[in-house]
Amino acid sequence: MNDFEKMLEENTETGFYSKNQKIKGKVVKITDDKVFVDIGQKVEAVLQRNEAEDVKEGDEIEAVFTGKRDKDGYFILSRKGIISKEKLEKIKKAYENKEKVKATVLSKQDKGYTVLVEGFKGFMPMSESATKKDETLPEGFTFDAYIVKFEERGRFPNIVVSRKQVVEEEKEAEKEKILSLMKEGQKVKAKVVKVQENGAVFTIENVVYGFMPKSELSWDKSKKVEDVLKVGDEVEVVIKEIKDKKPILSLKLLEENPWDKLNLNVGDILEVKVVDINKGGIVVSLGSLEGFIPNSEISHFNYLTAKKKIKVGDIVKAKVFEIDKEKGKIKLSIKQTQENPIEKFLKENPIGSVVEAKVKDVKQKVAFVDLGDIEGLVKIQDA
Repeated sequence: MNDFEKMLEENTETGFYSKNQKIKGKVVKITDDKVFVDIGQKVEAVLQRNEAEDVKEGDEIEAVFTGKRDKDGYFILSRKGIISKEKLEKIKKAYENKEKVKATVLSKQDKGYTVLVEGFKGFMPMSESATKKDETLPEGFTFDAYIVKFEERGRFPNIVVSRKQVVEEEKEAEKEKILSLMKEGQKVKAKVVKVQENGAVFTIENVVYGFMPKSELSWDKSKKVEDVLKVGDEVEVVIKEIKDKKPILSLKLLEENPWDKLNLNVGDILEVKVVDINKGGIVVSLGSLEGFIPNSEISHFNYLTAKKKIKVGDIVKAKVFEIDKEKGKIKLSIKQTQENPIEKFLKENPIGSVVEAKVKDVKQKVAFVDLGDIEGLVKIQDA
């Protein structure tokens, strides 16, 4: 066989495929380490198994014809360049469509982590790692991430990923799941994470945050939040209600309701302790409950003068004149325990009686006189 005949035979065997030419073929057989491809020639071509991991027999694939044969005489194909391009396109698509990708930690740097995404090196800033202060992600750790920056730069694209966004989404999903299972009146275990004057913040399963207002601490309103709860305490609480996806928690609902055993009636006269004085009146203790004395029920006359004489801690005599269990209010009166000074004076001094009185002041032909608990006035023309 002369040189021309040899060249003709070689060209016939290769089907005139050029070296590095992209061709298409059909997968006809798969072994542990090779994929056999029919490329329309007498001899099949082979492809390394790790270059076609997702294919199956019957699939049509694209590969590069290398122009070489293996030791068994099969044409050698390669998909390395195609795979690299496909993976880069996959990364670009994930970035544009805001889809999650798998990333693996290669090493830790001063300002973040070097990661591997679809065979390409990328970077994850520390602020996007979702790690705690003393936490470090180990080499080889694989996680879901979003690509937050992507720039094509030939063989070495600029890829920046975020684990933080995925973790936040997972927490939100877990939060929604837990909230969907919560019901009003349900008892749950919760951990105290913050204590403040007006209440306490709790976490449930380290995902859902709830709040307990001071009013739900106890039926005993004299108790302070900081005396009952400490940061780190794990306690059983009741879900009173859920507002804007935030549970309102209660310890009070675990206690016996003092209203259920209230032994008090309208008309009862009690000696009660003053626990607070505000603009509207006086708050008094009734054991686990509180009562309220409005300004108008402090004195028959000038309540401001009488109110100034009363201090927190004082014991005062008061009469119950209203009980509203539905609204949780008990109103009392100091003046109703005292005889009306005017009625008392008139009872002791009927009209026509002559009394002695000390003049306190004189204004515009009127004299103001002291009659003991009350004050009288005398027109000068009658004097």
